[in-house]
Amino acid sequence: MLQPTFELITAVPWMENALQDTLAPITGGKQILPGAFVLHLTRRVPRTRFGADGTLWLGWKPIVSIGRDQESPKLFPLNAAKMESLATLASLQDGGIIALGQEEEHTVMARLSSTGDLIWRKINKPLHLNRPENAQLLVNLDRAYIYTGVEGQIFQIDIDNGETMLVTELPAPYPKKVFLREKTIFWLISLEGTRYWFSQNTVTKDQQSIEGQGVFQSSFSQVRDSLPGGGALLTTPTDHTVDLIWMGSEGNIIHHLALAGIVRVGENLVVATREGNTTTITRWNKGQVIHTIEVDIDPSQKLFYADQDMYYFMSPIPFSGAYSLSFTQVDRNGNVDARTSLDPKELELQERMSKVDLDQAIVESNGSVLLPGADSEGVFIVRIQGMPNDK
Repeated sequence: MLQPTFELITAVPWMENALQDTLAPITGGKQILPGAFVLHLTRRVPRTRFGADGTLWLGWKPIVSIGRDQESPKLFPLNAAKMESLATLASLQDGGIIALGQEEEHTVMARLSSTGDLIWRKINKPLHLNRPENAQLLVNLDRAYIYTGVEGQIFQIDIDNGETMLVTELPAPYPKKVFLREKTIFWLISLEGTRYWFSQNTVTKDQQSIEGQGVFQSSFSQVRDSLPGGGALLTTPTDHTVDLIWMGSEGNIIHHLALAGIVRVGENLVVATREGNTTTITRWNKGQVIHTIEVDIDPSQKLFYADQDMYYFMSPIPFSGAYSLSFTQVDRNGNVDARTSLDPKELELQERMSKVDLDQAIVESNGSVLLPGADSEGVFIVRIQGMPNDK
């Protein structure tokens, strides 16, 4: 059985007037009753991009970048692009970016150097996009593309001068999102109620399709990235966890990882996974296990905070048409204390909660998975290794 490893690889503190911490209530469309003990909060993870040169990009105007050598985070100037709003960006091998946004009613695409100097700027090219935030910029090695979402069109971008050339028109129904790995574009479509994983080589134009099996056919499962050999990484929410699913290049489900929470404790990570009614809590340091316990707790509980001595779980529960919260505390010896309220001092723990955003999962070229997260101290990146690629 595969045993994944977890490692904290990057941590970036919150920055005034740039990267700012945001806690928001979850209401589920229902009224929240007064009183802190019923307030269910979530922490927003900033939008994240992993650059071709190893740079991490955070936020969306201002943008914060941190280099592969873990240099201090810095603001990246967008002034030269002359955009009123930034829709998306892609990082290049030289540390610069291609940015897509809007100025008044025009679509703007611009390339900026690693210091923010303008190299080129194009207006309404390859075409005017009413909603450029729905477009995608795709970069792999020395190739850059833009998927407009209009009639399935994919244009190659000449990174030297910004000129574009139509290279692919995907068949209908047009996907909302595509994935680039080396020279192949991947996308998910549904035909007559059956979901397929399509691919097309950008050079030869050869297409392939596979009919995914198992949870791939569920409308609740979402593709987060392609795998190095042609499969896909999926996420599927369940009643008790969010599962990471690895689908092979033949459509078979080759592994799943049921996550009940990942939190940061100093330079360590605490990971909660679930199998049946058993929750395994593991503390990691630099990819090595330093402590682990197994406990039987309410399977709806998810890990939201930990310190050196305790692990804290919670879940919302219906309460007179609104939400209350149930809590479980587990100490390092596996002793469990379950209750429906915390004292005022312990309530502050919810404001320190960690959240990992599986929606932004990225698969590296070697098959490792990167997950961005956030807590009261800042943004952090988790790497999961030792999982299958697609075989």
